[in-house]
Amino acid sequence: MRVELIHLPNNDHKEFKVLKEKIIDFLFSRLDRLLDKAEKAKDRELGGKAMLRSYYIEVCKNLELLDSLKKSALKDTAVNDPAFASIVARLETNIAEAILTDDDVSRKGGLYQVLHSTETTVEIQNGITYTNVLEAVSFTLIKIEVLRKLSSLTNEEKDIIHGIMLAKRIENLKKRFVLVKQTLIGLGGIICAVEGD
Repeated sequence: MRVELIHLPNNDHKEFKVLKEKIIDFLFSRLDRLLDKAEKAKDRELGGKAMLRSYYIEVCKNLELLDSLKKSALKDTAVNDPAFASIVARLETNIAEAILTDDDVSRKGGLYQVLHSTETTVEIQNGITYTNVLEAVSFTLIKIEVLRKLSSLTNEEKDIIHGIMLAKRIENLKKRFVLVKQTLIGLGGIICAVEGD
């Protein structure tokens, strides 16, 4: 093994000063990058908690709106009824969509990953179970978007689709929102600021 010694110039030489400045610049740039990474990780964590709080509020608002619907009136309501369409349009899905479309789903500790790894095995009905809350989030997002599309059908278009049991669809949405709400509450400190604990 051959070791070569680097001959450093005398402290008085201009070359030494230039080398010293380069080393200092390199160390500071590495330190800046490390601090930047640490700050971004902290921002992601705080951003994730804020996103979960916002999603909790979105879920609660949707539940309140769905709970206000008269189940008996839904049995005779057409899917494209203007009153029903107006209510469906008020359901919020922006934050659920943001959670499900997170660009960096592989990021450990990311919001998607936290919700995906939150085990919540719950039977909803007839043997349908969920093992993580993201399945329920996805269900609510998709079903609300489909209801929005169906509620905008013309009467001619409505006549060529299967009968839509609105009361059952609304009940299924409510069950999934309750599951999501309970799971978010179970995450502890993430929701306590909203609940006032």
